Amino acid sequence: VTAQFGRFLAIAGDGEATAVLEEALRLAAHLQLREVYSQALSSRAVSILRQGRFDEAATLLRRALEVALDNDSSAAAFRAWNNLGVALESEDRFLENYEFIAPSREMARRKGDRANELAAIVGSLSTLVALGRWDEAIAFAEEAQAAEELDAMQWVASGLVDVVPVHIRRGDLDAGRHLLDLTQAWSEHQDEIQASIGAARVEFLRTEGKFAEALAVTEEVVAFIPTLGLTNPAVKRSLAGGIEAALELGDHDAAEELLDMVHTASPGLVTPSLRGHAARLGARLRALRGEPESVEAGFVAALQEFRSVSMPFEVGVTLVELVEWLIEQGRHDEAQAFALESRTLFEQLRARPWMDRADRLLTGSIPLAGAGYVAQ
Repeated sequence: VTAQFGRFLAIAGDGEATAVLEEALRLAAHLQLREVYSQALSSRAVSILRQGRFDEAATLLRRALEVALDNDSSAAAFRAWNNLGVALESEDRFLENYEFIAPSREMARRKGDRANELAAIVGSLSTLVALGRWDEAIAFAEEAQAAEELDAMQWVASGLVDVVPVHIRRGDLDAGRHLLDLTQAWSEHQDEIQASIGAARVEFLRTEGKFAEALAVTEEVVAFIPTLGLTNPAVKRSLAGGIEAALELGDHDAAEELLDMVHTASPGLVTPSLRGHAARLGARLRALRGEPESVEAGFVAALQEFRSVSMPFEVGVTLVELVEWLIEQGRHDEAQAFALESRTLFEQLRARPWMDRADRLLTGSIPLAGAGYVAQ
Protein backbone atom coordinates (compact mmCIF):
# COMPACT_ATOMS: atom_id res chain seq x y z
CA VAL A 1 0.00 0.00 0.00
CA THR A 2 2.83 2.38 0.85
CA ALA A 3 4.56 1.69 -2.48
CA GLN A 4 1.36 2.26 -4.44
CA PHE A 5 0.58 5.45 -2.57
CA GLY A 6 4.11 6.68 -3.27
CA ARG A 7 3.68 5.78 -6.93
CA PHE A 8 0.54 7.90 -7.26
CA LEU A 9 2.23 10.81 -5.50
CA ALA A 10 5.29 10.53 -7.76
CA ILE A 11 3.20 10.49 -10.94
CA ALA A 12 1.30 13.53 -9.67
CA GLY A 13 4.57 15.34 -8.96
CA ASP A 14 3.73 15.66 -5.26
CA GLY A 15 6.76 16.42 -3.09
CA GLU A 16 5.47 14.09 -0.36
CA ALA A 17 6.33 11.14 -2.62
CA THR A 18 9.93 11.09 -1.39
CA ALA A 19 9.19 10.28 2.25
CA VAL A 20 6.49 7.77 1.37
CA LEU A 21 8.71 5.93 -1.11
CA GLU A 22 11.61 5.86 1.34
CA GLU A 23 9.34 4.05 3.78
CA ALA A 24 8.16 1.68 1.03
CA LEU A 25 11.75 0.86 0.09
CA ARG A 26 12.66 0.24 3.75
CA LEU A 27 9.70 -2.09 4.28
CA ALA A 28 10.27 -3.94 1.02
CA ALA A 29 13.93 -4.52 1.86
CA HIS A 30 13.24 -5.70 5.41
CA LEU A 31 10.40 -8.01 4.34
CA GLN A 32 12.24 -9.20 1.20
CA LEU A 33 9.37 -8.20 -1.09
CA ARG A 34 11.35 -8.03 -4.30
CA GLU A 35 8.57 -6.97 -6.67
CA VAL A 36 7.46 -4.23 -4.28
CA TYR A 37 11.10 -3.15 -4.03
CA SER A 38 11.40 -2.93 -7.83
CA GLN A 39 8.16 -0.97 -8.13
CA ALA A 40 9.21 1.45 -5.39
CA LEU A 41 12.56 2.02 -7.12
CA SER A 42 10.70 2.82 -10.35
CA SER A 43 8.43 5.24 -8.51
CA ARG A 44 11.42 6.93 -6.86
CA ALA A 45 12.96 7.31 -10.33
CA VAL A 46 9.74 8.85 -11.66
CA SER A 47 9.81 11.35 -8.82
CA ILE A 48 13.34 12.55 -9.56
CA LEU A 49 12.80 12.44 -13.33
CA ARG A 50 10.46 15.38 -12.87
CA GLN A 51 13.36 17.25 -11.28
CA GLY A 52 15.56 16.74 -14.35
CA ARG A 53 17.84 14.23 -12.57
CA PHE A 54 17.96 11.82 -15.51
CA ASP A 55 21.23 10.01 -14.92
CA GLU A 56 20.29 9.25 -11.32
CA ALA A 57 16.84 8.11 -12.41
CA ALA A 58 18.29 5.83 -15.08
CA THR A 59 20.55 4.22 -12.47
CA LEU A 60 17.58 3.48 -10.22
CA LEU A 61 15.55 2.13 -13.15
CA ARG A 62 18.32 -0.22 -14.27
CA ARG A 63 18.38 -1.67 -10.76
CA ALA A 64 14.57 -1.86 -10.69
CA LEU A 65 14.66 -3.76 -13.98
CA GLU A 66 17.39 -6.10 -12.76
CA VAL A 67 15.47 -6.95 -9.58
CA ALA A 68 12.24 -7.51 -11.52
CA LEU A 69 13.87 -9.81 -14.09
CA ASP A 70 15.73 -11.79 -11.42
CA ASN A 71 12.42 -12.45 -9.67
CA ASP A 72 10.28 -12.99 -12.80
CA SER A 73 8.11 -9.98 -11.96
CA SER A 74 6.77 -9.08 -15.38
CA ALA A 75 4.66 -6.08 -14.40
CA ALA A 76 7.54 -4.48 -12.53
CA ALA A 77 9.95 -5.25 -15.39
CA PHE A 78 7.78 -3.69 -18.08
CA ARG A 79 7.23 -0.61 -15.95
CA ALA A 80 10.97 -0.20 -15.35
CA TRP A 81 11.66 -0.65 -19.08
CA ASN A 82 9.08 1.98 -20.00
CA ASN A 83 10.35 4.53 -17.50
CA LEU A 84 13.96 3.83 -18.46
CA GLY A 85 13.02 4.62 -22.05
CA VAL A 86 11.58 7.96 -20.91
CA ALA A 87 14.76 8.80 -19.01
CA LEU A 88 17.12 7.83 -21.83
CA GLU A 89 15.11 9.53 -24.58
CA SER A 90 14.82 12.70 -22.51
CA GLU A 91 18.63 12.89 -22.57
CA ASP A 92 18.80 12.04 -26.32
CA ARG A 93 20.46 8.70 -25.53
CA PHE A 94 18.72 7.10 -28.49
CA LEU A 95 21.16 4.30 -29.26
CA GLU A 96 21.18 3.19 -25.63
CA ASN A 97 17.40 3.31 -25.51
CA TYR A 98 17.11 1.26 -28.69
CA GLU A 99 19.17 -1.50 -27.07
CA PHE A 100 16.77 -1.67 -24.11
CA ILE A 101 13.55 -1.66 -26.15
CA ALA A 102 14.10 -4.89 -28.10
CA PRO A 103 14.35 -7.19 -25.02
CA SER A 104 11.14 -5.65 -23.63
CA ARG A 105 9.28 -6.33 -26.85
CA GLU A 106 10.60 -9.90 -27.11
CA MET A 107 9.74 -10.72 -23.51
CA ALA A 108 6.17 -9.49 -24.01
CA ARG A 109 5.82 -11.68 -27.10
CA ARG A 110 7.15 -14.75 -25.29
CA LYS A 111 4.68 -14.26 -22.46
CA GLY A 112 1.77 -13.50 -24.77
CA ASP A 113 1.37 -10.09 -23.12
CA ARG A 114 -0.19 -8.23 -26.01
CA ALA A 115 -0.72 -4.97 -24.13
CA ASN A 116 2.94 -4.60 -23.16
CA GLU A 117 4.05 -5.80 -26.59
CA LEU A 118 2.07 -3.05 -28.28
CA ALA A 119 3.30 -0.53 -25.72
CA ALA A 120 6.91 -1.53 -26.48
CA ILE A 121 6.32 -1.36 -30.25
CA VAL A 122 4.72 2.08 -30.16
CA GLY A 123 7.09 3.29 -27.46
CA SER A 124 10.05 2.61 -29.75
CA LEU A 125 8.79 4.80 -32.60
CA SER A 126 10.22 8.16 -31.55
CA THR A 127 13.65 6.63 -30.92
CA LEU A 128 13.62 4.90 -34.32
CA VAL A 129 12.62 8.15 -36.05
CA ALA A 130 15.42 10.07 -34.32
CA LEU A 131 17.99 7.43 -35.33
CA GLY A 132 16.87 7.51 -38.97
CA ARG A 133 15.51 3.95 -38.85
CA TRP A 134 12.40 5.15 -40.62
CA ASP A 135 11.44 1.99 -42.47
CA GLU A 136 11.55 0.07 -39.20
CA ALA A 137 9.41 2.73 -37.54
CA ILE A 138 6.81 2.58 -40.33
CA ALA A 139 6.72 -1.24 -40.15
CA PHE A 140 6.16 -1.16 -36.38
CA ALA A 141 3.46 1.49 -36.73
CA GLU A 142 1.63 -0.61 -39.32
CA GLU A 143 1.89 -3.68 -37.10
CA ALA A 144 0.40 -1.76 -34.19
CA GLN A 145 -2.39 -0.28 -36.30
CA ALA A 146 -3.39 -3.78 -37.45
CA ALA A 147 -3.80 -5.00 -33.85
CA GLU A 148 -7.39 -5.49 -32.71
CA GLU A 149 -6.43 -4.55 -29.17
CA LEU A 150 -5.31 -1.04 -30.11
CA ASP A 151 -8.77 0.55 -29.98
CA ALA A 152 -8.96 -0.29 -26.28
CA MET A 153 -5.51 1.18 -25.61
CA GLN A 154 -5.86 4.83 -26.55
CA TRP A 155 -2.85 5.89 -24.49
CA VAL A 156 -0.74 3.54 -26.64
CA ALA A 157 -2.51 4.29 -29.93
CA SER A 158 -1.89 8.01 -29.62
CA GLY A 159 1.87 7.28 -29.68
CA LEU A 160 1.58 6.48 -33.39
CA VAL A 161 1.76 10.24 -33.92
CA ASP A 162 5.55 9.89 -33.59
CA VAL A 163 5.81 8.55 -37.16
CA VAL A 164 3.95 11.51 -38.68
CA PRO A 165 7.28 13.35 -39.24
CA VAL A 166 8.53 10.45 -41.38
CA HIS A 167 5.61 10.80 -43.78
CA ILE A 168 6.05 14.58 -43.86
CA ARG A 169 9.78 14.41 -44.54
CA ARG A 170 9.25 11.86 -47.29
CA GLY A 171 6.68 14.10 -48.95
CA ASP A 172 3.66 11.85 -48.28
CA LEU A 173 1.43 14.50 -46.75
CA ASP A 174 -1.76 12.47 -47.20
CA ALA A 175 -0.39 9.65 -45.05
CA GLY A 176 0.85 12.14 -42.48
CA ARG A 177 -2.49 13.96 -42.34
CA HIS A 178 -4.42 10.68 -42.02
CA LEU A 179 -2.29 9.46 -39.12
CA LEU A 180 -2.35 12.84 -37.40
CA ASP A 181 -6.16 12.94 -37.61
CA LEU A 182 -6.36 9.37 -36.35
CA THR A 183 -4.16 9.96 -33.33
CA GLN A 184 -6.00 13.16 -32.46
CA ALA A 185 -9.23 11.14 -32.39
CA TRP A 186 -7.59 8.56 -30.12
CA SER A 187 -5.87 11.04 -27.84
CA GLU A 188 -6.59 11.41 -24.16
CA HIS A 189 -6.32 14.70 -22.31
CA GLN A 190 -2.87 14.09 -20.88
CA ASP A 191 -0.10 16.64 -21.16
CA GLU A 192 2.42 14.19 -22.63
CA ILE A 193 0.03 13.06 -25.36
CA GLN A 194 -1.15 16.56 -26.20
CA ALA A 195 2.46 17.75 -26.45
CA SER A 196 3.37 14.90 -28.84
CA ILE A 197 0.40 15.67 -31.06
CA GLY A 198 1.26 19.37 -30.90
CA ALA A 199 4.83 18.69 -32.06
CA ALA A 200 3.53 16.76 -35.07
CA ARG A 201 1.05 19.53 -35.85
CA VAL A 202 3.81 22.15 -35.75
CA GLU A 203 5.84 20.28 -38.36
CA PHE A 204 2.79 19.57 -40.54
CA LEU A 205 1.62 23.20 -40.48
CA ARG A 206 5.10 24.40 -41.40
CA THR A 207 5.18 21.97 -44.30
CA GLU A 208 1.93 23.50 -45.55
CA GLY A 209 3.40 26.98 -45.20
CA LYS A 210 1.05 27.88 -42.33
CA PHE A 211 3.76 29.44 -40.24
CA ALA A 212 1.58 31.64 -38.04
CA GLU A 213 -0.55 28.64 -37.07
CA ALA A 214 2.58 26.58 -36.41
CA LEU A 215 3.90 29.28 -34.10
CA ALA A 216 0.58 29.40 -32.25
CA VAL A 217 0.65 25.62 -31.67
CA THR A 218 4.25 25.91 -30.45
CA GLU A 219 3.09 28.34 -27.80
CA GLU A 220 0.47 25.79 -26.69
CA VAL A 221 3.14 23.10 -26.30
CA VAL A 222 5.56 25.45 -24.56
CA ALA A 223 2.86 25.98 -21.92
CA PHE A 224 3.45 22.36 -20.85
CA ILE A 225 7.07 23.03 -19.83
CA PRO A 226 6.22 23.59 -16.12
CA THR A 227 4.79 20.04 -15.94
CA LEU A 228 6.75 18.18 -18.64
CA GLY A 229 10.06 20.01 -18.52
CA LEU A 230 12.32 21.36 -21.25
CA THR A 231 13.78 17.90 -21.86
CA ASN A 232 10.49 16.38 -23.01
CA PRO A 233 11.10 15.20 -26.63
CA ALA A 234 7.89 16.75 -27.94
CA VAL A 235 8.66 20.07 -26.25
CA LYS A 236 12.12 20.12 -27.85
CA ARG A 237 10.75 19.37 -31.34
CA SER A 238 8.03 22.00 -30.95
CA LEU A 239 10.51 24.64 -29.82
CA ALA A 240 12.69 24.00 -32.86
CA GLY A 241 9.68 24.04 -35.17
CA GLY A 242 8.33 27.21 -33.62
CA ILE A 243 11.63 29.04 -34.05
CA GLU A 244 11.73 27.99 -37.72
CA ALA A 245 8.15 29.18 -38.20
CA ALA A 246 9.03 32.54 -36.64
CA LEU A 247 12.03 32.88 -38.97
CA GLU A 248 9.84 32.13 -42.00
CA LEU A 249 7.40 34.80 -40.84
CA GLY A 250 10.26 37.27 -40.44
CA ASP A 251 9.33 37.60 -36.77
CA HIS A 252 12.85 37.77 -35.38
CA ASP A 253 11.68 38.84 -31.94
CA ALA A 254 9.50 35.73 -31.56
CA ALA A 255 12.38 33.53 -32.73
CA GLU A 256 14.75 35.16 -30.27
CA GLU A 257 12.26 34.81 -27.43
CA LEU A 258 12.01 31.06 -28.02
CA LEU A 259 15.79 30.76 -28.38
CA ASP A 260 16.20 32.56 -25.05
CA MET A 261 14.25 29.76 -23.39
CA VAL A 262 17.12 27.49 -24.34
CA HIS A 263 19.95 29.94 -23.68
CA THR A 264 18.74 30.82 -20.18
CA ALA A 265 17.92 27.26 -19.09
CA SER A 266 20.15 25.31 -16.70
CA PRO A 267 22.88 23.57 -18.76
CA GLY A 268 21.86 20.15 -17.46
CA LEU A 269 18.37 20.61 -18.93
CA VAL A 270 19.59 21.46 -22.43
CA THR A 271 20.21 18.16 -24.22
CA PRO A 272 22.44 17.72 -27.31
CA SER A 273 19.56 17.85 -29.79
CA LEU A 274 18.22 21.06 -28.25
CA ARG A 275 21.71 22.59 -28.23
CA GLY A 276 22.00 21.58 -31.86
CA HIS A 277 18.72 23.20 -32.85
CA ALA A 278 19.56 26.35 -30.89
CA ALA A 279 22.97 26.58 -32.59
CA ARG A 280 21.51 25.94 -36.06
CA LEU A 281 18.57 28.30 -35.73
CA GLY A 282 20.64 30.93 -33.96
CA ALA A 283 22.98 30.84 -36.97
CA ARG A 284 20.04 31.32 -39.32
CA LEU A 285 18.78 34.25 -37.26
CA ARG A 286 22.19 35.94 -37.32
CA ALA A 287 22.43 35.40 -41.07
CA LEU A 288 19.03 37.02 -41.60
CA ARG A 289 20.08 39.95 -39.46
CA GLY A 290 23.24 40.45 -41.47
CA GLU A 291 25.60 39.32 -38.71
CA PRO A 292 27.79 36.79 -40.57
CA GLU A 293 30.71 36.59 -38.13
CA SER A 294 29.49 33.56 -36.14
CA VAL A 295 27.06 31.98 -38.60
CA GLU A 296 29.39 29.24 -39.80
CA ALA A 297 30.46 28.43 -36.24
CA GLY A 298 26.82 27.98 -35.29
CA PHE A 299 26.18 25.49 -38.07
CA VAL A 300 29.37 23.58 -37.23
CA ALA A 301 28.39 23.40 -33.56
CA ALA A 302 24.95 22.08 -34.53
CA LEU A 303 26.50 19.38 -36.70
CA GLN A 304 28.67 18.25 -33.80
CA GLU A 305 25.67 17.98 -31.49
CA PHE A 306 23.47 16.08 -33.94
CA ARG A 307 26.26 13.69 -34.91
CA SER A 308 26.99 12.98 -31.24
CA VAL A 309 23.50 11.54 -30.73
CA SER A 310 23.14 9.89 -34.17
CA MET A 311 20.38 12.04 -35.67
CA PRO A 312 20.98 11.78 -39.44
CA PHE A 313 17.99 13.82 -40.61
CA GLU A 314 18.96 16.78 -38.44
CA VAL A 315 22.56 16.47 -39.69
CA GLY A 316 21.28 16.60 -43.27
CA VAL A 317 19.09 19.64 -42.63
CA THR A 318 21.97 21.50 -40.99
CA LEU A 319 24.28 20.65 -43.89
CA VAL A 320 21.75 21.98 -46.42
CA GLU A 321 21.34 25.24 -44.52
CA LEU A 322 25.12 25.59 -44.20
CA VAL A 323 25.50 25.00 -47.95
CA GLU A 324 22.87 27.62 -48.76
CA TRP A 325 24.67 30.15 -46.59
CA LEU A 326 28.09 29.29 -48.09
CA ILE A 327 26.69 29.77 -51.59
CA GLU A 328 25.28 33.15 -50.57
CA GLN A 329 28.82 34.06 -49.45
CA GLY A 330 30.22 32.98 -52.84
CA ARG A 331 32.01 29.95 -51.35
CA HIS A 332 30.70 27.44 -53.90
CA ASP A 333 33.65 25.05 -53.84
CA GLU A 334 33.46 24.58 -50.07
CA ALA A 335 29.72 24.02 -50.27
CA GLN A 336 29.79 21.09 -52.70
CA ALA A 337 31.18 18.48 -50.30
CA PHE A 338 28.56 19.36 -47.68
CA ALA A 339 25.80 19.30 -50.30
CA LEU A 340 26.88 15.83 -51.44
CA GLU A 341 26.90 14.52 -47.86
CA SER A 342 23.42 15.89 -47.21
CA ARG A 343 22.14 14.38 -50.44
CA THR A 344 23.50 10.97 -49.43
CA LEU A 345 21.82 11.15 -46.03
CA PHE A 346 18.45 12.12 -47.49
CA GLU A 347 18.70 9.35 -50.08
CA GLN A 348 19.26 6.80 -47.31
CA LEU A 349 16.23 8.17 -45.49
CA ARG A 350 14.21 8.40 -48.73
CA ALA A 351 13.35 11.99 -47.81
CA ARG A 352 12.43 13.01 -51.37
CA PRO A 353 11.69 16.75 -50.85
CA TRP A 354 15.04 17.15 -49.12
CA MET A 355 16.85 15.10 -51.79
CA ASP A 356 15.45 17.48 -54.38
CA ARG A 357 16.60 20.47 -52.37
CA ALA A 358 20.12 19.03 -52.08
CA ASP A 359 20.11 18.22 -55.81
CA ARG A 360 19.36 21.84 -56.66
CA LEU A 361 22.35 22.91 -54.59
CA LEU A 362 24.58 20.35 -56.30
CA THR A 363 23.51 21.52 -59.75
CA GLY A 364 24.13 25.15 -58.84
CA SER A 365 20.53 26.31 -58.64
CA ILE A 366 20.04 29.37 -56.47
CA PRO A 367 18.56 28.30 -53.11
CA LEU A 368 15.59 29.95 -51.48
CA ALA A 369 17.15 31.97 -48.69
CA GLY A 370 15.96 30.72 -45.34
CA ALA A 371 13.72 28.07 -46.88
CA GLY A 372 12.40 25.60 -44.34
CA TYR A 373 10.14 22.59 -44.66
CA VAL A 374 7.80 24.08 -47.25
CA ALA A 375 6.46 21.33 -49.53
CA GLN A 376 8.18 21.31 -52.91
